[in-house]
Amino acid sequence: MSEILAIPNLSFGKPYQTRLKKEALAGHILDGLSLLTPRFRRQVVKHPERIGILLQWGIGDAVLMLPLLRALRRAFPAASLELIGKSWLPELFKDENCCDRTHVLVPPWTAYTNKYLQPLAAFRDFWAQIRNLRSHEFDWLISARFDPREILQLRLMRARTTFGFRPAGGRFWITGDLGVDRTQHDAIHRSELARVVSHALGAASGDGDTAFLIDPQKQARARSWLFDRGHRSGPVLAVHSGAGHPNRRWREHHFDTVLKELDVKPGIVIFIQDPGMSHSVWDGPIRHAHWNGDLTELKTLLSVCDVFLGTDSGVMHMASAAGCKVIAIFGSAEPHWFSPSRASNSVIIKEVMPCRPCFDKCLYPTPLCIDRINDKTIATAVTRELTAL
Repeated sequence: MSEILAIPNLSFGKPYQTRLKKEALAGHILDGLSLLTPRFRRQVVKHPERIGILLQWGIGDAVLMLPLLRALRRAFPAASLELIGKSWLPELFKDENCCDRTHVLVPPWTAYTNKYLQPLAAFRDFWAQIRNLRSHEFDWLISARFDPREILQLRLMRARTTFGFRPAGGRFWITGDLGVDRTQHDAIHRSELARVVSHALGAASGDGDTAFLIDPQKQARARSWLFDRGHRSGPVLAVHSGAGHPNRRWREHHFDTVLKELDVKPGIVIFIQDPGMSHSVWDGPIRHAHWNGDLTELKTLLSVCDVFLGTDSGVMHMASAAGCKVIAIFGSAEPHWFSPSRASNSVIIKEVMPCRPCFDKCLYPTPLCIDRINDKTIATAVTRELTAL
């Protein structure tokens, strides 16, 4: 799928094995609870009018589910596709024709840091959101994540038919099994998993389902924005140094070094800023600008950029879906699952790390998996993509 500049670690080290054991125990507990409290209405609705899809994690996770959302829209054009998760979902999927409504449901454990040390207020908000969602009844409610906590949420909400992975736990709460066990789940990319789920639901996915829909008129406005900031010719390089968790960020001085070492200079560099983060400091000779806006505008901006350089983040997956040539720097996450979904993009990682994936719980004082990636390696990859334009 993507060019991997190192062999991914598919044997999975101790941190992941420990996680699997915990999830298996939780799954067995939920199997017992579901046996005692099964869904009494286990009907399969063949022509759903309301379909709820749980998308509760990061922006990248949501983008990688595009094949499922596109397939559901084609299979059930009259149905209301309702996404359940974080408050940015309307911005991300605006104008994509695969989201008719959104509902906020934010489990405390989906936070980027201190997942299990959230204040009590976060749990109170979560239960209030659950109660609010119980006023809605879905014909279909879908969890496409191999996570016993999501299966429990399926039980807490009202639905005529529920779909999930029965081997994850809570099997008597699931009306329809999506037909994937843990081994199969861990063997495929997350966008491919979205296709597998769509086929299990009787909705065929297509080749272009990983891409955003881009409005040419909005692209023209984005190009005008670039023109106003001095861009006249040459490729546009987008740079994003952020990531949801600090351990996934390649420090900004590395990006500065890469830009200075480029053998081919872009026409302009766009530094994409995360909310609350300071502007990147750049004193080199390349023309540059800073961008900070909502996710809908970011999709359009990325669609007029030629090359994207960044870490494993939601913005990286947005760049891939928008059509950028992506150079993605990976640290703690497994690129076999989360690399950019479009073919011919580049993934750069350090040599095999025995602790990858660690889910952001680093064993070392600093995340060696990303801190020790060589600046020259990145500069060479960016130069290669700029030269090919």
